[in-house]
Parts: sequence; structure tokens; C-alpha cells
Amino acid sequence: MRGPRRSTPHHYSEEFLRSSPNIYNSLRTKLSLYAKNCEICEAKPAKYVCRLCHRYVCEDHFNKRLDICVVCTEALCDVCRNNIAIGHCAVCGRKVCHGCSIEIDEVRRICYYCMIRYGVEARNMIVKSIKNNKLSL
Repeated sequence: MRGPRRSTPHHYSEEFLRSSPNIYNSLRTKLSLYAKNCEICEAKPAKYVCRLCHRYVCEDHFNKRLDICVVCTEALCDVCRNNIAIGHCAVCGRKVCHGCSIEIDEVRRICYYCMIRYGVEARNMIVKSIKNNKLSL
């Protein structure tokens, strides 16, 4: 009869892994990448995980400098370049996130650059253009 299995690197117990989060997280990431293909091209094996959307991506579809996938790179806010954009500025058309814009109504937003440049006039112009169905600055 065999004795209890020892806790070797190949046979970590679940209690040990959960009690040491560094080993658990690195092992979980390595195991989750095992035998997965890139979620963008679906052809090459995944080597990275995007920090924003958590997609599994290959080396060709990963931006190492920003630590994100190419899909998230295209969707980044044009003002801060840190968060995913949620809309466009009603004045200049930049992609803006929640933190870099001011909400005019349920649909329209103004980026901080335009708010600094045009001030309160930008909001008034947008409100007038909504009534006239025309936007011009």
C-alpha cells in the first residue's frame, strides 16, 4: 500500500495553491493558455492574455508595450490612452472614455480638450445644433 503523495512541484495540493496566490496565479495562467488558439485569428497558439479584455492572443495580435491585444489598442480613448472608449466627442469626433468626457445628454459627450478650447459655448452650440439638426463650429 502506498503512502500519501508528497507536495512536489508536480503535485501541489489545492490548499497549498490557494494559500500562496503567486504560485496559484502563475500556474493558472500557464494552464489556461495550454492548447488554446488565438481568439482573433484562431490559427496560431495563444501566448498572451490581454489585460483589459482577457482575450487569449498570439504574438502577432498583441501589443507588448501596452500589454493589450490589437482590438483593445484600436478601442482605446484618444485622450488618455488608458481606458476603453465609450463614445465619440460631439465636437471633434475623438474616441473618449467615461473619465475624459462630459456628458451633455444621454447620447452626446464632449471631450475635455474641446471643453477647455470652447468652454461653455460648446455645450450651448451642441444644444442649439440638436434643435436645428446641424452641428458646426
